[in-house]
Amino acid sequence: MSSVLSYVGWAVLPGYVTSILQSVYYGLTIRAGSPRPQPGTPRFDKHRRRIFIFVVTLYLFYTIYESFHQVRAESDFYRVLGVSPLADERTIKSRFRRLAAQHHPDKLNQQQATTLSDGFFMYLKQAQDTLLDPSVRFAYDRFGPQ
Repeated sequence: MSSVLSYVGWAVLPGYVTSILQSVYYGLTIRAGSPRPQPGTPRFDKHRRRIFIFVVTLYLFYTIYESFHQVRAESDFYRVLGVSPLADERTIKSRFRRLAAQHHPDKLNQQQATTLSDGFFMYLKQAQDTLLDPSVRFAYDRFGPQ
């Protein structure tokens, strides 16, 4: 759904926002009573082109920022385990043992034991397995958690 909205945004928004900004620009820069450039004139087209480039550039920066923020918002394996990306095998194992003692389904009482805690423990185990295998860790660092 998000990708469809992104395509719609790229198809519709720049032209619409350009029209609005061009009207605002003419309202601010042209004195009252002076004629505004008419559509089709070289001056109007030059302004429209520059405003369009400005809008598309801003929208591009916004989508890049939004993508970056989305990637950062998803918790990564390093953050879940509480280790740095430069952590060695011993540190990762130690941190996993500490977290496993807190979140293992067998260690929790019936009230605390839910499918959510079981799922979180499996996520911790996946994080540890990924970060301990050097080739998988290399791929994870380069391409993310796919």
